[in-house]
Amino acid sequence: MNKTLLFLSALFFYGTVSYGQGIGDTFTFEGINYIIRNLDPARVVEVGENRAFKGKADIPAMVTFEGTQFQVSSIGNRAFYTCIGLTSVTIPTSVTSIGQSAFYSCISLTSVDIPNSVTSIENYAFFSCIGLRSIDIPNSVTSVGFQAFSFCTGLTSVTIPGSVTSIENYVFRDCTGLTKVSIDQKAPLTITANIFQGVELSKVELQVPVGSVSAYQAADVWKGFSPIKEIATLGVDDKQKNEPVLNIYPNPNTGVLNIKAQAPGSFQIINALGQVVKTFNVGPNGFNKIDLGILDNGLYLVKETKGTLSGAKKLLVKR
Repeated sequence: MNKTLLFLSALFFYGTVSYGQGIGDTFTFEGINYIIRNLDPARVVEVGENRAFKGKADIPAMVTFEGTQFQVSSIGNRAFYTCIGLTSVTIPTSVTSIGQSAFYSCISLTSVDIPNSVTSIENYAFFSCIGLRSIDIPNSVTSVGFQAFSFCTGLTSVTIPGSVTSIENYVFRDCTGLTKVSIDQKAPLTITANIFQGVELSKVELQVPVGSVSAYQAADVWKGFSPIKEIATLGVDDKQKNEPVLNIYPNPNTGVLNIKAQAPGSFQIINALGQVVKTFNVGPNGFNKIDLGILDNGLYLVKETKGTLSGAKKLLVKR
């Protein structure tokens, strides 16, 4: 009996640790370092420290370590801290948070794709990323941390979605290159003046939803922007309540758009000025494919011709 128990104990021991997998362990997958954060019931990792990384970081949703698959759930604290060789980042939809100082002073970083799964951007996340030109905060983020984009002097445009309820102090401090801020909220968000400290707001265009200009002209801090303009593509409800089902993909789009509609009909694409730039029909099979080659990069609405803007789908053309 004792020998049997000893054998089973040994088998269990070696069976569970032979791969050396433990919480806090690190490994490298396709050139990027990860840290194991959970093993049971879900196998989860976060992006670890990668200060020596060079080039474009395409972070996958799933990674493999010693034959076991792990889901990438977050960009860890200081993940690419002062990584001067990093040029661009693509973050998967499995990620829900971007940690403190994750991309702190990545001076060569020029673009980052943040998916519509991230709910928080933590303190100093993109501090002093002087090469960034634009930031589209996705409509899933609820909070933006202290100095998250401070000293991003090359930043020219920022989009703040309706999901954001909290912007901490000094988030856009000394972003001296800013020329445009788009905010997708009809009621002005209450913010402190230091959020844009060092930015000459009178030279920055503020884009707001239709019908909300007067509210922003009367709101502290926001009223300092000039000009303040209504944009038709802002303030649209992505949930499409009580409207025909319309699916468009891929989105963002680089050239050819697939459309699936619940029923045949006539549709149109509308630009940020509220102008119809393209019309098309969906036949009895509920499907169509159209070329977007004539459209400039930017945000558009796709809607049924007789439908309301509340039933429109947002489309981002980005080549």
